[in-house]
Amino acid sequence: MAFRRALLLAFLLPGAAMALDLHVSPKGDDKASGRAADPLASLEGARQAVRRLPRPLVEPVRVIFAAGTYRITQPSPSTRKIPAKPAGPSPTKPPRELRS
Repeated sequence: MAFRRALLLAFLLPGAAMALDLHVSPKGDDKASGRAADPLASLEGARQAVRRLPRPLVEPVRVIFAAGTYRITQPSPSTRKIPAKPAGPSPTKPPRELRS
């Protein structure tokens, strides 16, 4: 019984764990497909490639970076808002009651 279960899992798990792989390399090109033989060149290129995928995604997306140095040439857009400066005393001045 345990053997049958292990054999069944061996056949089912690889299909369940499949993912779309996007490859990125410092020697790549952001106009490339992102396949292992045709890698993208930057984090921004990978982000754009993921955004162009049809929705809803039916499999996980995995971005694989090759060894190397990646230069960030533009700030990454943030989806969360940066909170405003908190109200209250300035952190550089002590509260009035502590001033002499």
